[in-house]
Amino acid sequence: MKDNSQNFTLGYWEVRGRGHPVRMLLNYLGVNYKEKIYKFSKKEEWFEKDKQLINMDYPNLPYIDDNGYKLSDSTAIMNYIPQRFERNDMLGKTIQDRGRVQQLLGLCADFRTIVRNLYFNENWKNILNKELEKPRQHMKIFNQILSRQKWLVGDYLTIVDFQFYEFVHLYRNLAPEENDTYKNVNRFIYDFSRIPAINKFMKSSTNLNAPGFFPPSFSFIDSAKYHQQLNQKFLNGDYDI
Repeated sequence: MKDNSQNFTLGYWEVRGRGHPVRMLLNYLGVNYKEKIYKFSKKEEWFEKDKQLINMDYPNLPYIDDNGYKLSDSTAIMNYIPQRFERNDMLGKTIQDRGRVQQLLGLCADFRTIVRNLYFNENWKNILNKELEKPRQHMKIFNQILSRQKWLVGDYLTIVDFQFYEFVHLYRNLAPEENDTYKNVNRFIYDFSRIPAINKFMKSSTNLNAPGFFPPSFSFIDSAKYHQQLNQKFLNGDYDI
């Protein structure tokens, strides 16, 4: 692995959101990074100050600053990090697996978009069951894939596992009555949570202090309670090896 002790910064809001897969990946790879956390109570720090001064073609959150090289877009960042730290295997060990990773990243993005939109819809209670029809199909696909193998691409971790782990919790918060339906997904969550670096990160202040998946003032669906319950499982040692 290349020297990771140089200046590497991740900038994102204080919530989990699109930043958490990046945080988990950096912690998994042992990258000694700094984080610039933007608070919603002081959102002008990003919109009126840093966004204007950051000198990027596409200033957005999350972003990374790798010794002056700046990149935004969470998927682009997830693709960049393994290459930067000489872990190209996390993008797929073969050309077929690399194609599979990108395909599944697209599936995860579709899945997240539909589920995320429900959190920001004040009429969500009336449309929840109908709007979850397509994500249910996604969940069936993921569950079927995980019936054949430990991780989404095979017997080794790739960046799509980090994305899926975060996004599946958005779904579980909306449809807790379905949790037992997807037993292979449940096994995946358990195995991923027991990865030492992930387990350690989930007990860190960065994770514990997040108010939830989305800012409470903008989301019509509470995610703080689910986030706290999930954190408690880590603190109780439910996922300890």
